[in-house]
Amino acid sequence: MRRAKAAALVAAAGLAGLLLVGGVGAQSGGTATPKLDLSTAAAVQQHLASIGVDPSTVTIQRGLNNYAGPKCPGLGWNCTTATNVVQVAAAGGSNKFDCNPAFFTSDPPPFPGSLPGTNAMTNTCVIVQESESGQNHARCFERSTTVPTVTLTCIVRQSNETGKNFLQVNQQVDQSGSSGTQTADVIADVGQFNESGDNHVHVHQKIKQSLSGPTPHDQDGEFDTDIDQYNDFGDNYAYYSDFLNQDGRTTTTGRQKQNGDHDGDVFQEAKPSEGEGTILLQAQGGGVNHFNGSQSEQQTLVGVPGTVQTQVGPMDCCATQVGSPKSSVKIDQSSVQSANQEETANQELEIFGQFRTEGSGRIHHRARNNVDATSGSVSGTGFQALTSLCTNDGGVGDCETFEPGAD
Repeated sequence: MRRAKAAALVAAAGLAGLLLVGGVGAQSGGTATPKLDLSTAAAVQQHLASIGVDPSTVTIQRGLNNYAGPKCPGLGWNCTTATNVVQVAAAGGSNKFDCNPAFFTSDPPPFPGSLPGTNAMTNTCVIVQESESGQNHARCFERSTTVPTVTLTCIVRQSNETGKNFLQVNQQVDQSGSSGTQTADVIADVGQFNESGDNHVHVHQKIKQSLSGPTPHDQDGEFDTDIDQYNDFGDNYAYYSDFLNQDGRTTTTGRQKQNGDHDGDVFQEAKPSEGEGTILLQAQGGGVNHFNGSQSEQQTLVGVPGTVQTQVGPMDCCATQVGSPKSSVKIDQSSVQSANQEETANQELEIFGQFRTEGSGRIHHRARNNVDATSGSVSGTGFQALTSLCTNDGGVGDCETFEPGAD
């Protein structure tokens, strides 16, 4: 499902903030890691056309060290401020890209090197990097205050042979107002492929929504995150966190509704092939996998007697690792719901965490609503899962944490 969504975005969004990076040379025979052929101008044009990009709109960089973004590293670098770029680096060279498609309005910018207004219309960043023995560096920084609806999208593919892949993703939505609705969708779709170099990815996402006024309130915040890492002999490192904060306050009777959705589909195999998207796919032959994941939310509603208050908070996070028995998984998930009109409050939250690893892992849950609270942990190797459920219907409900299938 998520791969279909990503493909549609790539085809239709115009790919503002596109970077394609290719190392010069032939592919290694027998490898299972995907490769991009950008060795000739014709190959570049063919690849751009295949993903729906007009080659005439793209800047091509060829050199030992290529940089695309607002802040050139200095002497020895081939630099451009263009947002649609193809970079071809010689063996041993480096490729760097700073993608800031959304709108940094603070002074100074909240992130070093951020570029205001790169692509404020679509809030989309698409990066594809390929190298032989150099390093791939990519940064995707997106921040928005747009209301009532905003979507932030970061799609990244990095491929290497002996060099390292580095990616940092920061996405943040801050919405405030006195009436109406607030809707935010934050999407990160990451794939890293390597043969013997390490893969590193850090993804941090945040949605903050606040409404204060006399009219009905609707707040919806959704996270859609896939991180896929493949490696033959190197190590995979993935760090992922999302945080949702929703606050709604009204002084008249009416309706208040909050929905938080932290969603991920899991599919994994030891070698790349077609299949469903995943929130985390780490597959490698000789290296070690490391994953730290965190999902959290805080939902708060304040109204007057007679106000109908509804809070829903499904949460799903999963990690599947194929490889070394030294691999590790750590998942923390928490949710807190608070509504001040207990007689008309309806609360429902579900937290689901799971992992599969040949190493060891742990899942920890914390959940609380108006009437009850729960917490729990599970750890071990192989397949492990943990579920937490909380309900409240007009002051009647409870919370529980359990292992699916356990008595």
